[in-house]
Amino acid sequence: MESPDGVLLLTKETETVQAVTLALKSTDRLALAGACQYLTELAAQLGRSPVGAVLVDIDPRPSRTLAELGPIVARFPNARFVVLSREMRNDLMLEAMQIGVRQYLVKDSIGASLVEVLDKLVLHGQSRVGTRGSLFTVLSAGGVGGLVLSQWAQGGPMDGAKVENMVDGIRLRRPGALPEAAGWTHQYAGPANSVVGADGFGYHFQDGVHHKIPHIGTVVI
Repeated sequence: MESPDGVLLLTKETETVQAVTLALKSTDRLALAGACQYLTELAAQLGRSPVGAVLVDIDPRPSRTLAELGPIVARFPNARFVVLSREMRNDLMLEAMQIGVRQYLVKDSIGASLVEVLDKLVLHGQSRVGTRGSLFTVLSAGGVGGLVLSQWAQGGPMDGAKVENMVDGIRLRRPGALPEAAGWTHQYAGPANSVVGADGFGYHFQDGVHHKIPHIGTVVI
């Protein structure tokens, strides 16, 4: 029987099980439907009893785990997959985006952020048209003075997940002006002064000009 508010956990770490269990006890809207240690077991459980969200601990071999997780994510498109890791790394974020993971959480933030993330992905998503999650932008160092950015923003309703690999950017005309064709969906504060346009491209304001940024990829989830 499907449990749209159920949460399935994959981890071999007792402390991660405890952290997730404690976090979910703070809400009556979500419940831990089960825990397992192996991806084969995870796939079997999802086949028997679909859930709303799946938490996947990718440590200690994150890249290998993500590669093996990809086919499972594709097989169960209605489940929201969330990655748990000891550290936030741009390369791992990109790998997670490319296989369709909806969110990436550092384990130290489970207590503070897990319920909020699941609320947005699972509960809010049930009452909205399209997919709702976060907007990831991972930017390369090319063309922006060695700056590497990893930025997040709450996304609006979208038609589904999309990953695009962008080529080296172009210098936009009209210095200091927002590019009209892009449309602005998110503005980020801070020294980077970067934005993500409705066209899915990242932009960086530098020397009075908005540059379309050469970056690794943008995903709307």
